Amino acid sequence: MKYLGLVLDSRWSFEEHFKLLVTRIEKAVGALHRLLPNLGGPREEIRRLYAGVVQSMALYGAPVWSHRLTGTRRCKTKILSLQRRVAILMVRGYRTISFEAATLLASFPPLDILDSRTRALRQSGGSASYPASVLEVLRRQEQRRAHTTWYARLRGDRYAHKRVVSAILPAFEALMRRKRRVTFRLTQVLTGHGYFGEYLCRIGREATAVCHHCGADQDDAQHTVEACPAWTAERQVLVQQIGRNLSLRAVVSAMLRRESAWEAVVNFCETVIVQKETAGRARERADPARRRRPAGRLHGLQAPVPGAE
Repeated sequence: MKYLGLVLDSRWSFEEHFKLLVTRIEKAVGALHRLLPNLGGPREEIRRLYAGVVQSMALYGAPVWSHRLTGTRRCKTKILSLQRRVAILMVRGYRTISFEAATLLASFPPLDILDSRTRALRQSGGSASYPASVLEVLRRQEQRRAHTTWYARLRGDRYAHKRVVSAILPAFEALMRRKRRVTFRLTQVLTGHGYFGEYLCRIGREATAVCHHCGADQDDAQHTVEACPAWTAERQVLVQQIGRNLSLRAVVSAMLRRESAWEAVVNFCETVIVQKETAGRARERADPARRRRPAGRLHGLQAPVPGAE
């Protein structure tokens, strides 16, 4: 039986509701892919509004069914997979970015944590029992509780080795308060999923992980930021804002402390990655065999397509 947008069954398992919910969210996410390209498109505030639409769809009626979601693992996995795609659109990333990296950079807590927050608000009485000012305090309290739950989950052994997670966790609260722009090329450098030899080799776009700009054996995001001599001039500007420690943790910490540091990192990423992209296209034009190399899991690298690790 369908009642107020919820599909009910005799056992109140909500399995049919979850199946229909996933289908609706898939359609919405598919539409967002056309509206939110990695290059150009709406600014971050608009992307957050679109993400809020998907979040509202996913959590509609959550106080009623959220206790069942944990027992329906397949549906939960699917819903979180769709959330990853939305988070990737928010941060303008490639579709190979992991769930943890995408949601952290987007400051978009996992939906299974958010549905627990929704249930807690209802148990507190919901909007019918409190004036707007009190309800806002309750919402902030539950938001902090959700962030605390998320932080505790990310500190677990399962995620501790992940590069982005380990770099961001020391500045987790500052990131949740962030109001600065995230660009397509900044996301590439922060996640390591972008125009780097190591990544291109991993997805089948390059035969080796060698750096074409300095000959180093391993061209990854950290090599580009910290070591490659081809970007010495750009790096000097970055060092003036960040300091000589250019580890990802130090860079993220400085970015979240000062607006000028954030803009310096954005400018470095835009300048350097554009040059790497230009050089890569030139190599493809000069080597027809390179153009025919299969793109692996990520096609359209030259014309970015938003896109699981």
